[in-house]
Amino acid sequence: MREFLRRYYSGVTPRFELKRAAVLKWLLDSDPAIRWQAMRDLCHDDGAVVAAERARVAKEGWGAQILALQSPHGHWGGPLYGPGDRGWMTTTHTLVLLKDLGVDPDSKEARKAISRVKKHLVFRPLGDRPYFEGEKET
Repeated sequence: MREFLRRYYSGVTPRFELKRAAVLKWLLDSDPAIRWQAMRDLCHDDGAVVAAERARVAKEGWGAQILALQSPHGHWGGPLYGPGDRGWMTTTHTLVLLKDLGVDPDSKEARKAISRVKKHLVFRPLGDRPYFEGEKET
């Protein structure tokens, strides 16, 4: 990848490579949640470099913003997100989004968020079943 970027900046690349380079530069100049995946999948950077970038997701950018929106009661969303939601489905979708963005589940920020969900969130219609207990298929 570094050779490609050297050619890109020296001006000796075919037109399609210039478009690819512009897209790659755009991805690398974006949020850590995008950047670490571009580094891994498109640049094939070293695992340690990718891991260091991925560790930033919970601390800055979209990942940090989403984590900061969590209620002290453990949920995201609530009545503003639809009648009867109480944050259950919004929390489910938010946790999936955080996983997809690449928040390290062992990070201090993720552990705090999960701890809040475990401590506070229950399914009242299901006899106050803890959020992570889930449903059982019969």
